[in-house]
Amino acid sequence: MTPPSAIAAVLSMALLVSCGRAQSIAPQLQAALTESPALSALSRLSGEGFTASDVTVHVVECNPFSSGEKYAATFTASGSASGPYPGAFTASGSWSAGDNGLHEPHWGFVEQFQITSGKRSINGVIKGSGAHTFGPVGGPPCNSFGSYDQLRYASRRSHGTATTSGIAPSKLGESLL
Repeated sequence: MTPPSAIAAVLSMALLVSCGRAQSIAPQLQAALTESPALSALSRLSGEGFTASDVTVHVVECNPFSSGEKYAATFTASGSASGPYPGAFTASGSWSAGDNGLHEPHWGFVEQFQITSGKRSINGVIKGSGAHTFGPVGGPPCNSFGSYDQLRYASRRSHGTATTSGIAPSKLGESLL
């Protein structure tokens, strides 16, 4: 339901346009629309999805047989964004997993993304980490990050849970919930 203040602002704008004074009210209308919780919800990233086949993975470290097992990789991707902000997206990031030599495995993931939707550019980050497991980090050949549903994303617009169906050479699928 649209708040009464937003409706009043739109009606005021319509009346002033008919009087030729639209430019003087434009900043006030913009403020009323962005302050409205119902209307600002439209700017959230919930429901955004990323798919890419242009994915490059660079294996930094792949030592499965050493004491202190370690895996690390970086990636770049570009592809399609769908959802509230359809268009293109680019991403870059890294993942790692390791055993500190005391049989205490851990993993981490971080990605920076940019969505270009029309004239809008939206930047954000996706992160995740865990202890006592290698999590979704794949072993040899160490060039994949598996399906995982407990990542977190954040941008100026919103924050929430992110999921991935996996990242590997020529393949990326992610959703912002």
